Amino acid sequence: SHEYAKVYRVTVRPAVSDEALYNLRNGIAIDGRKTAPCEVTILMQEEGRVVLEFVIHEGRNRQIRRMCEALGYKVTKLQRTRIMNIELGGLKTGAYRKLTKQELDELYERAETGKNAGTGTITQ
Repeated sequence: SHEYAKVYRVTVRPAVSDEALYNLRNGIAIDGRKTAPCEVTILMQEEGRVVLEFVIHEGRNRQIRRMCEALGYKVTKLQRTRIMNIELGGLKTGAYRKLTKQELDELYERAETGKNAGTGTITQ
């Protein structure tokens, strides 16, 4: 799970400070181990809440929730939106869909060459 990008859309309360964003991006100690650096982007900000996008390459148990809670933020919604080149969209918990030919072709290519392994890069 360390080798590929996982993208999450996360709603937290209250609003996130610049210092908290810096800490989230650079790693937080959880269970005595610092999380790997990750990308965190503000998607939407309203009074008392913010929607963030996390791109992580680690996959520790409840990692994003625990990172936010360590900084005093309450996670009110958390949804994985992408794994590597596979957009999950609005799939409900336990639901699935068939992969497109393009998604399958890219997965096979990555498996054969290791190209873009872990970058989260989507080539069109």
